[in-house]
Amino acid sequence: MTSLFLAFFIFSSARFLQPDLTWQDALSFSKSRIKDSSYLLIGDSMIGGAVGYFLSNDLKAAGAASVILDYHVSSGLSRPDFYDWDRRLSELKSMHDFDYAFVFLGANDNQALHRYGSGWITYHCDEWFEEYHSRVASMMDGLLEKAEKVYWIGLPRMAGSEFDSGTRILNSIYEEEASLRARVIFISSYDILDEYSYSFSNLRTDDGCHLTSEGAMLLVKQIVDLMN
Repeated sequence: MTSLFLAFFIFSSARFLQPDLTWQDALSFSKSRIKDSSYLLIGDSMIGGAVGYFLSNDLKAAGAASVILDYHVSSGLSRPDFYDWDRRLSELKSMHDFDYAFVFLGANDNQALHRYGSGWITYHCDEWFEEYHSRVASMMDGLLEKAEKVYWIGLPRMAGSEFDSGTRILNSIYEEEASLRARVIFISSYDILDEYSYSFSNLRTDDGCHLTSEGAMLLVKQIVDLMN
């Protein structure tokens, strides 16, 4: 009976883990404890709304020592001229200690990249992909300087085929960079929410992007169940 339960746990958790992790790694990962740990939650309005609210509450209810929620609406990695996450992360690391970090952003990154100095990189040209990969990698590596693990939440399905197509490209970058780092876990909200037979409007707000309370609760439940 124990072996059957173990097999089911490993199978059900597999979609959250990088493809190169072994079943032994999955068992080790399952022992991660929420109790007495400190958490940093960062991102744009994707985490600043219902997801951040429910995730913070659930972590605290499970015994987290502290939960820091730091978000900036309409931010992302494309426009450091508007909001510089690289600088903000340096500030957060100097102010706080944290055992685990969550990142949920990118809804505003389907656009040209502003260079840190001056000028722009054309959307979806070769240099754009190279630079965006670099910015994602930099955020992951920066968080790993303090965090034992980083959970990068991918973007959910979006309304509108063009917007959704760009979202899937961003998710592929997040997932690829996570797969290169044993302590970064990519969580596909796209896949999690697509598993439910609710209508799109039940899970998204009127903008077709952000999650409703129902959608956020479904996503957060899966994340916390995984961590337990």
